[in-house]
Amino acid sequence: MQMEMPSTHGLNALVAEGQVRFRSELVDVLREMGLNTYEAAYGSEVLEIVQAVEIHALVIDADLPDVGGLGAVRIIRTFRKVPPFLLLASEITRALQAEAFDAQAVSVLRNPADIALLSQMLAATLAKCYGGC
Repeated sequence: MQMEMPSTHGLNALVAEGQVRFRSELVDVLREMGLNTYEAAYGSEVLEIVQAVEIHALVIDADLPDVGGLGAVRIIRTFRKVPPFLLLASEITRALQAEAFDAQAVSVLRNPADIALLSQMLAATLAKCYGGC
């Protein structure tokens, strides 16, 4: 069953992932979905991008260098509404899940995640949040 994708014209996704190859593959898939994509390898880059561009969906690695994924989400929350986000983590603990869901993560996935599953989850999130676009 193929999910109907909302109009993605003008929607921006940020992929914040330290693994270059995985990040590039995911960005390619998101571009095929029609999303404008941005990339970051560090938490500080996430903050710079979110300050400069409206981001509609965020895929972020919990283990990003410097401030970390959830740290970046907490900082974003101080100056702007946090976009819907999927958290990736190499090790998923109950504490991390609790912290992520407390921060209103859509989901927490083991990193590296299955790109097909990740793109389906992102499509569902976009349909729910921006289906009328």
